This record gives sequence, structure tokens and C-alpha cells, in this order.
Amino acid sequence: MFLKIILENCDPDSAYKVKVFSVYFNFGEELVGETMEEMPQNNGHLEFHVRFETKIYFERKQELRFELFKEKTNSKFTCKCSITKIIKNKKGEFVYVFSDSDNKEKMIIQSEIEYKPKKFIQLGLSLQMKNPEYKSYFCYKIQMESNENNQDMIKNSKNKLIYESENQEFLKDQKIINFSVYGATSYEICFGNLDAEIVIYVKNVSKNKALIKPIKTSINKLIENPVIEIDNEITIYINIYQKEINQLAAFFKNNLDINMCLAIDFTVSNGDPNTEVSLHYIKNKKIDNPYVKAIRKCGEIIAQYDSDNLFPCFGYCGQIPSLYDEKKFEYSQCFNLNFENDPNIKGIDQVIKIYKKAVEKVKLGSENTEFNIIIKRIIDLVHQDIMNFNKLVYNILVLMTDGKNHDTEETKKAIVDSSFYPISIIIVGIGQGPFTNMNDLFNVKNLIQDKENRRACRDNIKFIPFSEYETNLSELSLQIFEEIPKHIVEYFSVKDITPDDLNKKNFREMYKGKI
Repeated sequence: MFLKIILENCDPDSAYKVKVFSVYFNFGEELVGETMEEMPQNNGHLEFHVRFETKIYFERKQELRFELFKEKTNSKFTCKCSITKIIKNKKGEFVYVFSDSDNKEKMIIQSEIEYKPKKFIQLGLSLQMKNPEYKSYFCYKIQMESNENNQDMIKNSKNKLIYESENQEFLKDQKIINFSVYGATSYEICFGNLDAEIVIYVKNVSKNKALIKPIKTSINKLIENPVIEIDNEITIYINIYQKEINQLAAFFKNNLDINMCLAIDFTVSNGDPNTEVSLHYIKNKKIDNPYVKAIRKCGEIIAQYDSDNLFPCFGYCGQIPSLYDEKKFEYSQCFNLNFENDPNIKGIDQVIKIYKKAVEKVKLGSENTEFNIIIKRIIDLVHQDIMNFNKLVYNILVLMTDGKNHDTEETKKAIVDSSFYPISIIIVGIGQGPFTNMNDLFNVKNLIQDKENRRACRDNIKFIPFSEYETNLSELSLQIFEEIPKHIVEYFSVKDITPDDLNKKNFREMYKGKI
């Protein structure tokens, strides 16, 4: 990051200096830049140039703090600016007025973000066998094994699993099988070092044994020689492609907005809201229930990136008052939490207020927790917003649930569909569960696949058990949002959308072709 710090109306008889700190809420701070003491010019003008590196954490509240020291009076002036305000400010200029005398001095901060390029790598593997064993299934995995050169990078494990493919079957009269394309940043694959050693394993899944000896190679070696002849029978072809990817801050600089959608579980397993053991119990005004805690913490982070501060909020699997007779209730798989035509609620405090009203108004519904309808609703909402407003907003669906999912296959299909849209899905498990089948909805090794064998185009889902972080909510926000930058950058990379595209007037037409 490059900062030009301009001081005006300075005392000509005093020297000045500036320190810049990167402040992480609940995580401390660090000094990232400091100037020498300098005297102003005759017109009371002084200019400092500060260049420094600081990591931007999407999942934390983060500020830059400026300390201006005036030598003559031995005084210190302090001001703060959120890092997101700097990133999202197109002009990048901020003005602060300070004074310890009759003359009001002024500090002008001009910022410019400098980006280090990153690589996005796509890798496809094909396995050719002259005499394959038909009706046998095969897979491969890529791993980085710990050695003297990378043991500091691979912590807490002997090796790092980079990727494990799906199982593919050799059909009759087939000589070659093609595995799905795998894509990730160079950092995720090899910590940014394209010469780092990686190991490829190929396995006969049906016989549960290795097909060949492990292949030790690197990304650069694969680029130079994408054909690996094992013997006269087996050949492996690597189709590898790399391109530079834009960093998240570049999209923010070009007016990317983040939107958080909330979905709240009203199944009977939450417990009667009138009892203290209920997850929806709200009568103790001094203590927040788990839903309120999670809503507040999520909103605190997203509010930094959401320019309109509007949150679409929904309830699901509950019984809501009938439109025709409020004394009667109808089961709904998805309803607007505010019971209005527009699901948007202004500000996180108002969201919590509306949620508490809904708890008093809604009867708990089904015993089954079903996600697919709420995910489809978000997809429709995103599509309509782009068509109506000619603008792309990245949406994070925070889906809160108290138990296991009961419509797994339908939900998988909805998740696969959502991966093609600017959507991330964060499932937050409230209470003690059970959450036994949540791993069925995402796979740490592979992209999710539905029963029709359609595969998600990218990773866009994560599950977080709230109870593990209830006593450390700062860690909760870290766990919920730490993968969101990766989700967003991968979406734009897969869709070949650049930061400049976000400002194009014909984005609606681009949307039809790219999403």
C-alpha cells in the first residue's frame, strides 16, 4: 500500500513525523510505516510518502491508525480509518483536521493500493491404459510431502493433501479416462513456489491399491513436460493452464458490494421458545440466544463491505400466520422474516429486532430441516437483482440450522446451481445438533456433485458448528468468513470477469453470457 500524507497549515517552527499502525480488532496491532522528522515549507506545507505491506483480512474488523507527532509542543494527534474504507474509496483521499492552537492544521491522506499478482492454475489429468481393467474405478490425488525445504510451510501434519479426484470408471472399449479439471491458486497448491515438489498418486479404487509408483514432480516440470509415460501400458497426460488472477481488493476498488442473506431455522427441534432451553428463547433480555449472537457477529463483519446496509432475511420450515386468517397457520419452507413483500431489513440491529418479533409470531414447524428451497430463493433473488439493477453484488447466505439436513439430494442440486452464481453458502450449526450428515453437503477433497453427476464449478460452501466458538466470537467470525475471499476470486476467475467489468454499463448483457 502506498500513502501520501499531506500536512497543511503547519507550524513553520516545528518538525513533524507520522507513524502508521495496522489495527486488528481483538487481535492486536502492528507498526507498518514510520516517517522521519521533517520541517514544513514556508507555506506551512509538508508531504510524507509511506509505502508498506499489510495483509487485509476479510474476516476481521481492521483499521489503519495514524499518529502525527508535533515536536515543538510535544503533542500527538491520532486518527483512524477502516481498511475497507480505503480499499473501496475510488478517489482514496481522506481529510482530518487537528489543532492544539488557534491555527487549524489539516492532514490529508491519499491512498493507493498496490497488488502483488497471483497465479490461478487449472489442472486436468487423463489416464491412458492399453489394456485397462474394465468396470474398475480409478482416482488420483496430489500431495505435498514434508521435507527440509517446506516443513515450515506444512505445519501440524506430515504432508498436505492438495487435491483428490473423483472416482472414474473405465468403460468397455475405452482406452482413456479424463478426470474433472481442478483449479486453485498457486499458493493453495504449492505455497506460491512453482518449483516445490508435489507427488501424484494414482489408485485402482476397485482393488484398493496403487496403480503406479508415486510420481514426484512440480508445477513447472508439468508445464515443461505434460506427458508422463509410466511404461508401455500406462501414460498420464497433464493438461495444465495458468493465468494471473485479480486480487479481491481490486474488485472492491471497482465498486464490488457484498451482501449477506440470513436464513433462520424454525423447525420443532429448536424447542419451545417459551422455555429457557429453547435455542429461540428471547425473554431473558440480558443474555442473547445463539441465533442473536451469530447474527450480530456476522453482520459486524459484512457491514464493512455492504454499502446499503440492507440484509435480505428469511425463516424456513416454520408455521406462519395465514394471509386470510391470522388465527390459522400454514407451513412454509421459506418466508420473509419481516412478513413484508421486500425481505430486506436495514441494519443489523433492526434484523435482530425483526427476528425477535418473528419468534413471537411464528410457530415451530416441521421436524425435517430442508435447505433446498431457501437456496433456490437466494439464486432467484441474485438473478433478479442483476437483471433489475444491472449490477453484480456478491452474496453470502448465512444459513443457520439446529440439526441435520433431511433433503440432501435436493440440497446438493441447489448447491451445484448456486456455484454458477455470485453466492457463497455458510451453514452455521446452532446448538448441539446432530449435524451428522453435513459433510454430505460438501467435500473437502472434491467439488460437490449431485445425483445427476453435475459437479459444482467451484467451492462455495462451508459448515461451522457455532457451539465450538460461542465463548470466542472473534474466532467464530474468522471461521465463518476466512474462505470468502477465495470463493469470490474463484467465482470471478471461473467466469472470466475482471474488476473493470464491474463498471461496464452493459453488465446485464455480460451476465447472460458469463453466468
